[in-house]
Amino acid sequence: MIKDMNPAFLSPTGESPIIPLARHLPSCPPGVINQWLRQKTPPGSWVLDPFCSTPLTSLQAAKAGYRVLVTSNNPILAFELEMLCQTPEKSEFQAALAELASTRRGETRLETMLQSYYLTQCATCGREIQAEAFIWKRGEHSPYARIYHCPHCGDEGIHPAVEADANRLAPILRSEPLHRARALEKATLPEMDADERKNVEEALKVYPVRALVVIVNLLNKLDAYPHHSVNRRLLQALLLPVLDSGTSLWSYPETSDTPHLLQSPAEFIEKNLWRELESAIDLWLQASSPNKLNLWPDRIQEPGIILFPGRAKEFAKPEELEFSAAVCNLPRTNQAFWTLSALWSAWLWGKEISARYAGVLGRRRFDWHWHARALQSPLEAVNRLTDEGTPVLGLVSGAVPGFVLSSAAAASAAGLKNTGAVCKPDRLEIQYHWESSKQKPIAGRENPQNIMRVAIRQTLMSAGQPVKYLAPYASAVNALGELRLLPAVDDPLFPEKLGEIQNGISKIFLDRTFIRHYESAAQDVELGQWYLENPANCETPLDDRVERVIVNLLLRESTLTVSEIQQEIASTLGGMIAPADSLLQACLASYAEVDTTNGSWRIKPGESPAARRADLAKMQGFLTEIAARIGLVAEGYQPLVWKSATNQQIQYRFFLGASAIIDEYLADQPEENVESVYVFPGSRAALMQYKLDHNPRLRELTRQGWHFLKFRYLMALAQRTELNLELWHLLLDGDPLSADRDTQLSIFL
Repeated sequence: MIKDMNPAFLSPTGESPIIPLARHLPSCPPGVINQWLRQKTPPGSWVLDPFCSTPLTSLQAAKAGYRVLVTSNNPILAFELEMLCQTPEKSEFQAALAELASTRRGETRLETMLQSYYLTQCATCGREIQAEAFIWKRGEHSPYARIYHCPHCGDEGIHPAVEADANRLAPILRSEPLHRARALEKATLPEMDADERKNVEEALKVYPVRALVVIVNLLNKLDAYPHHSVNRRLLQALLLPVLDSGTSLWSYPETSDTPHLLQSPAEFIEKNLWRELESAIDLWLQASSPNKLNLWPDRIQEPGIILFPGRAKEFAKPEELEFSAAVCNLPRTNQAFWTLSALWSAWLWGKEISARYAGVLGRRRFDWHWHARALQSPLEAVNRLTDEGTPVLGLVSGAVPGFVLSSAAAASAAGLKNTGAVCKPDRLEIQYHWESSKQKPIAGRENPQNIMRVAIRQTLMSAGQPVKYLAPYASAVNALGELRLLPAVDDPLFPEKLGEIQNGISKIFLDRTFIRHYESAAQDVELGQWYLENPANCETPLDDRVERVIVNLLLRESTLTVSEIQQEIASTLGGMIAPADSLLQACLASYAEVDTTNGSWRIKPGESPAARRADLAKMQGFLTEIAARIGLVAEGYQPLVWKSATNQQIQYRFFLGASAIIDEYLADQPEENVESVYVFPGSRAALMQYKLDHNPRLRELTRQGWHFLKFRYLMALAQRTELNLELWHLLLDGDPLSADRDTQLSIFL
C-alpha cells in the first residue's frame, strides 16, 4: 500500500447557487465549508474570510452557525454580500422599479423609451415586438440576428436581422459620443493619470452603443434620488446585474466560461436591458440568504457576518476577538471583473466611493507573478490575525498551472504551514489545508527537482492509472510548499525563480524514460493524460477502488444519498486526486436505482453477493458445456481456459466477474494467439465502457486479443444448437459494450 497523507476531499452537496455576477466569481458549492468548519471548530466560533471573492463563502459559514468577519476592498462584492443577507421583499423591488419606469424623458415614460430601443418586427406576423437580444459579430456596425418570442403569433427563436433593425439603431449610434462622454465623466477622477483614464476608456469599449445609451439614461435617473433613500439602494441592486448583462462579454453561443479579459468574443449577445432590469428582481430573490450582518465595528453575538469594508491587511484585530479558523476562497486573476468593478462602483456610488478600489485601473496586465503578490497580502493578514496552529482552508476553483503555483507561493510567503492538498481534476478544483505559523520559515535544503519528481511519481503510483496534468503538477508544487522550497514573493528575482520551477516541472514531463503522455501528439502538456512509463508497484486503478467502495457501501446500507457516498469515498480512499463525479454516476447507474421522490439510491435487486455467485457458477457451466460441444477442453478457473483436445494448446482464457474491474487480469499476458475474454453482467457494460473511455492505458491493454462477453449473450450462444468453433469466433463480439458504437451482430444469425 502506498502511503498518502493528503486530506480527504470535501465533497459538495450540490451546485453553487446562482447569484448576481456569478460567472465572474469563484465556485463555492454548498456543503464544503460547513463540513470543514465542523471538523475544525464548534459552531459559534469566529471565522475569518479575508478575500470576499464571492459572498457565498461567508454566507455558507454563517448559515452553518459561525460568526464570520469578512474583509472586502471591492465595493461591488461588499454591496452584493449586504443585499444577499438583507434582501428586500419582492413588492419593494417592484415599487422601486415602477417608480423608475414612470419617470419622464421629455414627454415619454422612461420605460417606453428604453423598450423602444429593442423593437423589432416579427418575421411571421409582421407586428412590432420586443427583441430579447441581438447577436453581433465583433467589429460589425449592426447585429446580424435577433432573438425574440412573438406574443401575437407565437413565433420564436433566432431570426436574421432585417433592415429595419439597422434603421432603428442609426439614431442611437449618432448619440454615442454624448453618452460615452457622460459614462466616462462619471467614472474618472481628476487625479487619475493617463494610464488609468485610458483603461476606463478601454473598459467602456466592451459596451455596445445601445447598451451604453440605456445604462447612461438609467444612471442619470438614479442620480436624481437622494443618496440614502431606500429606493436608490433598491435600484442600485437591480442595476448591478444589468451593468454586467450590458457588456459584449457574453459569447454566442452562450457558455459558462468566465471572461477574464476585456475583449469581446468573435460573436456576442446584446441583451435587452430593460428586460434584464425586470428579471433582476427574481435573481436577487432566488439568491437571498437572510443572515445577520453588521458593518465593523458593530459586533454580533449570534451567528452572522461582520463586514469590514477594506483590505485584510488594514484590519486591526481587538485583543478579545479570537479567530478559530479562516476560509480563503482564492480569486483567480480577472482583468475584466476587477476593472469593471471599479467602473460600476463609480457609476453606482460616485467616483469618491470607488476611489479606494480604483488602483486596479492603473494596471493593464495581471500576470501570475503579480497575482502571487496580490494573494500574499490577505494570506499574510490571516497569519497575523490568528493564533499558532489555526486551521486555514484554501479553495482554488478554475485551477490552471499558473494559478496553482501562484497560490502555493503566496501561502508559503505568507508564513502559512502547508498540511496537505487534494485535487479534483474534473472540476478544476484544489483544496489546500494550511495552518497559521508564527515560526520563521526555514527553507529546506533538498534538491527541488528531485522533490518534484518524487511527488509526481507518488501521485501517479497512488492513482494507478493515467491522469490529467493538473494533479501531478499540483502535487509537485505542493511538495515544494511543504518543504518551504517556494521562492519568497518579495524576492526581486521572484518571477525568474517561479520560471525555474515551471521549467523544472516541464523537464520532468519531457523525460520519456520516466513518464508517458497518452492521447495527445501535441506538445501542450495540459492535453491528454499522464502515467509512469514503468508502472511497477502501483495502486489498483482509482476507478476500480471507487467502484469497490460504492458497491460495499450499497451492500451495507439500505439507502444512500450521493453526498453520503462521496464522503465515504473521500474518507476511505484519500489521496491527492479526488475521483470524477461522472465516475460516481456511472457506478450508481450500474449497481443501484434511484428513488425519484428523494434522490436516494439503493442497490438493485439481483446484485447481492449470493445472487452474483450463482450467476458466475451458471456462466462457468455454460462455458464448460460450449467447449465440449465445439471440440475443446475446458479446465481451471480465473482463468478458465479452452484447450485443443489434440495438442493441449490454449485458445481462449475466460475471466468471470460481477464487476467492471479487470486490472488484475491484465498483468499476466498470454502466449501469442490466445484470446482473453471477460465474462460479466450486461449491467456493467456502460461502466466498463466508461472506464475504457477515460483510461487510455486500459484501452490500450485491451485493444488486441481481448473480448467482453455479457452474461445474457453467453446464455444466448449456449442455446444455439448449430454452434461450432468457427461460428463461435464469428459471433463472440456480436454484443458489444456499447451498441451505439458498433453495429450489433444479431444473435439469431
